[in-house]
Amino acid sequence: MEKANIIIGTDLSDNSNTAIEAGIVWANQLKCEATVMHIHERNHIENVGVLFPEFEQQSKDLAKMLNESIEKKLNKKVESWQSKISDLHTLVVYGDKIKKFIEITKEKKCKLLVISLDSKEDDSFLFGKIVGKLIRLSPVPVLIVKDERAIRPKTISFPFAFQGLSQDAASWVEVISETFDSKVYPIHILDEKMGIDNSNESFNDLADVELLYEGVEPFYSMKSSFAGIKPHGRLQELSVKGTSKQKPRDALLGALKTLNSDLIVMGSSGKAGLERLYLGSFCEYILRNTPSSILITKKF
Repeated sequence: MEKANIIIGTDLSDNSNTAIEAGIVWANQLKCEATVMHIHERNHIENVGVLFPEFEQQSKDLAKMLNESIEKKLNKKVESWQSKISDLHTLVVYGDKIKKFIEITKEKKCKLLVISLDSKEDDSFLFGKIVGKLIRLSPVPVLIVKDERAIRPKTISFPFAFQGLSQDAASWVEVISETFDSKVYPIHILDEKMGIDNSNESFNDLADVELLYEGVEPFYSMKSSFAGIKPHGRLQELSVKGTSKQKPRDALLGALKTLNSDLIVMGSSGKAGLERLYLGSFCEYILRNTPSSILITKKF
């Protein structure tokens, strides 16, 4: 049976080393193949031969040297792992970064896309300022690595609501917590008007109470997605409506910063504007403002 693939993006900088290690470790633990990929936008060297035919051969030679240099650097990045993991591959592709990411994730039967974000730099994204677009367009979950804690996360913050986005995220929380023996700290997102008591200590009890308020039959089928997660301590409650003094996203950000978990797992709708639901509208804001690495699951 063909294994699923974890794609790990790198720009060949030192900042991406942690993401490469995290992606390889996750792939090994989840019994997936790992593909470390560099996307190189075609440079203008090859165009010189088109514009100036007398330099055609020189431009081809220079382009070839550049390509070989890129492949050599990429192989250097993963050589220490080659003897430890059999299903480890490298890939250099050329073209638009976003388009190629999407194409390769589909082509390689990708289970997870891993990229890097340097938490020490304000809004400075590894692949340029394209991470937000990649989160919205990626057909698979995206793990954004900020530091080495993401390699083997021991604590997980899980903002959730009993709806589709959180259902997908819950499945990942269960897998990750079992794989790395992680403690899970759930944050229950709900409407202010419900007035649900946050003294409930299990997902099932909390779901029963919330569903009693909601009265929405389809929600009952989603309870099973949370059954395998064992919360560490009591469930924290957070109103999605916030207060007059604080925006909902800032309330969530404050809760996540207080926990300072190794990893945050959130659901995203992959949509913009009014079509975003609950957590989907918070993902990019949380990503920019929290020191923790984030796994953003998909729901289209």
